[in-house]
Amino acid sequence: MKKANKLLRKRLLKSKKEMNQKTKVSFCLLTGILFTLFAAFQYNDPDPLVWILVYMFVAVLSVISIFRRLNQYLILTTIIMYASGAIYLWPDVYMGVTMPMSYKPEIELARESLGLGIAALTLTGLLAFSIPKKRVTA
Repeated sequence: MKKANKLLRKRLLKSKKEMNQKTKVSFCLLTGILFTLFAAFQYNDPDPLVWILVYMFVAVLSVISIFRRLNQYLILTTIIMYASGAIYLWPDVYMGVTMPMSYKPEIELARESLGLGIAALTLTGLLAFSIPKKRVTA
């Protein structure tokens, strides 16, 4: 009976680990593709190089994290920088993000701030996947 319970526990732990790995790969692939698209959409921005680099950095980290565990301090530092940038760029008066850019500069600032916020949240997900899990022995 004890042997059967141990075997069942091992199988459950193995399937949970495989599920977590599939979730991580799916998340990283999805974010890598999305942030590559975000970077591509920046070609007509007033300052495209800055935003292409910002978004591609997240895309590259997402793809790298599929194959190896990322340095947690690198991710945490980037989260702090991106979140700080999002707060700093947030306009004094929020006028939405759907109007044309030429209408008011606050709209462009809100878009850039939200982009940095989304990147920071994505990096938080990557940080969660990079934290080593405690091994549970059966």
